[in-house]
Amino acid sequence: MKDFDYDSPDLLPPFWITEGMATVFEVPAFADGKPDINPSRLTRLKKICDEDKIDIIPLINRPSNTRSNANDYAQAWGLTFFLMRQNSAGMRHYLASSQTQSTDQSEHDKLFDSSFVSDSSRADLLKQLKRWCELQTMP
Repeated sequence: MKDFDYDSPDLLPPFWITEGMATVFEVPAFADGKPDINPSRLTRLKKICDEDKIDIIPLINRPSNTRSNANDYAQAWGLTFFLMRQNSAGMRHYLASSQTQSTDQSEHDKLFDSSFVSDSSRADLLKQLKRWCELQTMP
């Protein structure tokens, strides 16, 4: 594995994955090792979905070193948790590829698309995430 110097904010992984993974692992995993639902993030995400304010496109393109609010963290958690559960092979590909190559934002965009939207579009992925959110029940 190649070492990377993340002294430059331009080389940090995108916000959705750094904060998404952090918030996924804020709660203990199930006995099988799979992450459990984060109730506070799900509550906020459901509110965002109900208000039709969820939008993953700016989230995907957002640098890690930008200011955030609770809605941003909820969406990052939701996207990450959803992709881990619904497209684990894509998530493994994304994480492995992002660790083996130095990537700027345009490269992260290409990597995201090749990992998660190769058979559809980002708009389709957003629809799937919204539908998943609607189907979630509170723990």
